[in-house]
Amino acid sequence: MKSFKLNLFLLSFVIVASMSLVACGGDDGDDNGNDTPPEDTTDPVISLTSPTTGDSFARETGVILINGTISDDQGLETCKVSVAYSQKSASSELKSIDDPVPFDRGPVEYSDISGKEYSFTDEDPFGFVTYDATLGEYVFTITVEDTSGNTATEDITINITE
Repeated sequence: MKSFKLNLFLLSFVIVASMSLVACGGDDGDDNGNDTPPEDTTDPVISLTSPTTGDSFARETGVILINGTISDDQGLETCKVSVAYSQKSASSELKSIDDPVPFDRGPVEYSDISGKEYSFTDEDPFGFVTYDATLGEYVFTITVEDTSGNTATEDITINITE
């Protein structure tokens, strides 16, 4: 009888201990057992080597080449590059890349980028600066968005010359 009581005691102990271990398991995910990744709050990084502030591009022969990298710790989604005239014209309206004169191509979107880094190597999104482009200061803008919707923007002032 003693061995029966001992066995019953041991069996009870094992059952209670097992239930305690299962109930005290860590919460590593949602109710379905899926791991929940940490929220991404880090903006992408833009590291351009060209163009740089103060660069000049000549009408008819100048080409705005992009060199550098964009990166993100989780993943890249899109990148947009544009150029807009930064000085007021004689009519006091701000000219932009959408006007028929400044360049022969409008703003360019790189939507097929993926991964954590994208490199620009002598990329030419705009073509030659047109012969009738307004001379003066322009703002080259690059905007990057990551897979979580975080964005980074960099503005660089360039010049269009004769």
